[in-house]
Amino acid sequence: MSVAAARRVLLGIGNPDRGDDAAGCMAVRRLRGYLTPDVEIVEHDGEPASLLAHFAGAHVAVIIDACSSGGGAGSLRRFDVSAAPLPQRRFGACTHGFGLA
Repeated sequence: MSVAAARRVLLGIGNPDRGDDAAGCMAVRRLRGYLTPDVEIVEHDGEPASLLAHFAGAHVAVIIDACSSGGGAGSLRRFDVSAAPLPQRRFGACTHGFGLA
């Protein structure tokens, strides 16, 4: 697949009515206008079936979501699943219906 044809999607997951759970949606809102137009930016409530549909055909998918990580408030964690799988113990069940892992 050529780089020009590669589909890239940025997913901000969360619920604006649930306090810090809105972090993913708020982050992608702030990124609008700063990224190249070929990056598809999606705000999503985390509903499993439609969330999976956004991954279909994506060459790169970046997910921004709030989670309980044991770190301080506002800490960022980055996981590159092309290098190693997500640590299962950190990403179990969540309020979105299934865990990230």
